[in-house]
Amino acid sequence: MSGRSFTRPLLTLRLVVVLPCLVGTFAAALAALLVPGVSFDTQGVVLLAAAFATAALSVALVLKAHATTRSWFKDAGASATEFAAGRFGRLVPVPPIAELASLAQRMNSMASAMEDTTRRLRRLAFHDTLTGLPNRAYFMATAEAQLKQCPRAGTLAVLFIDLDRFKLLNDSLGHATGDSLLRAVGGRLQAVTADIAIDIVHTLERPINLSGQEVFSTASIGLAVNEMAERSVTEIMRKADVALYRAKALGRSRYTTFDPSLDKTSAEQVRLDSDLRGALARGEFAVFYQPEIDLRSGEFIGMEALLRWKHPRRGILSPADFIELAQETGQIIPIGTWVLQQACKDASGFAVMVPAAANLRIAVNVSATEFREPNFVNAVDAVVRSTGVGRGRLQLELTETVIMEDVAAAAETLTRLREIGVGSAIDDFGTGYSSLNYLQTLPVDTIKIDQSFIARVGSGDRSSEIVEAVIRLGRALDLHVVAEGIETRQQADFLRATACHSGQGYYFSQPLAAPDFLALLQSRDGFTAYCASG
Repeated sequence: MSGRSFTRPLLTLRLVVVLPCLVGTFAAALAALLVPGVSFDTQGVVLLAAAFATAALSVALVLKAHATTRSWFKDAGASATEFAAGRFGRLVPVPPIAELASLAQRMNSMASAMEDTTRRLRRLAFHDTLTGLPNRAYFMATAEAQLKQCPRAGTLAVLFIDLDRFKLLNDSLGHATGDSLLRAVGGRLQAVTADIAIDIVHTLERPINLSGQEVFSTASIGLAVNEMAERSVTEIMRKADVALYRAKALGRSRYTTFDPSLDKTSAEQVRLDSDLRGALARGEFAVFYQPEIDLRSGEFIGMEALLRWKHPRRGILSPADFIELAQETGQIIPIGTWVLQQACKDASGFAVMVPAAANLRIAVNVSATEFREPNFVNAVDAVVRSTGVGRGRLQLELTETVIMEDVAAAAETLTRLREIGVGSAIDDFGTGYSSLNYLQTLPVDTIKIDQSFIARVGSGDRSSEIVEAVIRLGRALDLHVVAEGIETRQQADFLRATACHSGQGYYFSQPLAAPDFLALLQSRDGFTAYCASG
């Protein structure tokens, strides 16, 4: 209803009251003037004057109400236009006319409710409901506005942040714990101010307490900055994603800045992903073996099974080139199962060809994804039985990080493995999040000192002291200590002098294909010669 049409009932109502007064007043006046015998005394004149005054006042009020109503509808229309545009700062004025005042109050109340609803909807549309952080839609809108406003090179930096091994934690500890971790990480991110990439990495390295349980969650970060020619936020995000993938490939818990050379690497990773999906079915995987040597006697005491991919285009690839990709795509489970079966099968075959090899331990690396599988122990037991590898020969290697992510669950799984005659080793010891208390109570048999420490033995830093301390610790806890990555005679002599039990590395032998390793087993003079000369 328009303002003009709405004022008609009000005007009509007042005219109904005013017109009789006017008619009566004028009738009385005419009677006094025209009708003989009709006259007014002083009181009559006063009443007549009052009647005229009342009539005049009524006319004035009607005209004023009409003007007020028209002005109000003009203001109300302007406020309604603002409301429709989502702007609620201009309220509808409340006029002195009762009918319009009630309508104005209802309109203002409705506007207030709409403002609250709009605010809530905007919050839901542009913020993550779990962490409260701005979401992708908010980022895109803000970044595009920034890029449009100031398109100069270097004015917009994008960081892609990925929580390392979050899927593993979410699957193993439950989605509720995963949600709690995301909220805690979100809180820490809001406190980051300067040197953003470095600050985020360091901030997330600290343990997070979730209902009394300490959880470690590092982050990998990809960083990209806009160039002069770029007008698309999507392109900058793509580059940040490429840089993130590189950061994860370099070992995680770090940040990498995009470089044009990474585009070539990214394209190669896409092709590698496609190749990996059919590699197992095509028989492109092989297990190589590296001997483990008793550092005092020089004798074979074991071997580590190492996966290799005989890529048709790129040649032989080590796990460092594709294992991360296998974990991300879920192919690590079938690949890991195949490696375990093949290693146990080869170990049994070696024992047939070289009877002395029947006592050699066979070590197989196990990924975190495999270790967390509910049926993992039963699957391992089935492989041991089907391949005929002797009880006590198989040892599974896990990193510290895998064990420490859920110590109670890890302890239960390791105990069950021990019950079926399968040993366990902590691989790359010293590079993850370890606890001496857990090391004392976990049912593990072996610790393997990471090659990064062995490589610096004798270099003048404190690596030699660290290695010696780890060896003493292992012996004190009645654990077998293995040194990885021995490449020189000096390193071998140092480890032997510090009573390290055994070692492996290129100084003794590089990883060998099964036929070559069998030939090495049949001729062991090189290792006994080292022992004799030592």
